[in-house]
Amino acid sequence: MMLSSQPKFSVATKMACCRKRNISQVSDFDDMLLEKDEKQLRAMMLKNRFANIIFKSEQQLLGKDFDEQLLMKQKVQLREEIKKAELKKQRQREREAARIAIESIKRTVNFDDGLNAERELLMLIRAA
Repeated sequence: MMLSSQPKFSVATKMACCRKRNISQVSDFDDMLLEKDEKQLRAMMLKNRFANIIFKSEQQLLGKDFDEQLLMKQKVQLREEIKKAELKKQRQREREAARIAIESIKRTVNFDDGLNAERELLMLIRAA
């Protein structure tokens, strides 16, 4: 297996406020993290769906009696974990959208306008 010497993150150069700055783009590494989160969320949803079967089989393997209250506690805990994972995923999407929006903002104010106006005024005064 051959390892590439290329960096995991690709970087683009954009103009911002008359200076160049580096803005990182979405990388393969970020994609892998998102896929991992989606797989974990799916696993939690499946655990919640089949919680009864999983719990009953665990109880049979351990030789214990079936406890309905313990099953309900586990189901509630799984639902809370799923909600937390979904909220985390939503926050990540919102952050990514905000980052993209900030990067795409076009410059509407030129900070050198006042300086240029002053220079033109001084040139007019000297010419008179």
